[in-house]
Amino acid sequence: MIDLDERAEEEVSTERVEVFSLNGTTYTVSAKPGPAFALRYLSKAREFGDDAAADYLLEAMLGAEGYAALSGYDKLTESQLLTVFQVCLDIALGAMEGPKAG
Repeated sequence: MIDLDERAEEEVSTERVEVFSLNGTTYTVSAKPGPAFALRYLSKAREFGDDAAADYLLEAMLGAEGYAALSGYDKLTESQLLTVFQVCLDIALGAMEGPKAG
């Protein structure tokens, strides 16, 4: 049995990853959002569908300011949006991967 109340050896990372820049501002996301975040995303996908889950993922990872910048940029292309989403998704679901062998 695992006691989830015990403090994990790895503390929450404060490391950030640059995702996009707009008008001279660089927007970042947590490099390691954690497995619980990945589970919340997957739960949203199951309960509300992929589009709602994608929206949740982008807003939760980018934060209100980053999400507003992205959604307010009228020249945003589908390709740019998909790239930003894929970066966020890869980071979020990467939290569910086990330790790398090496």
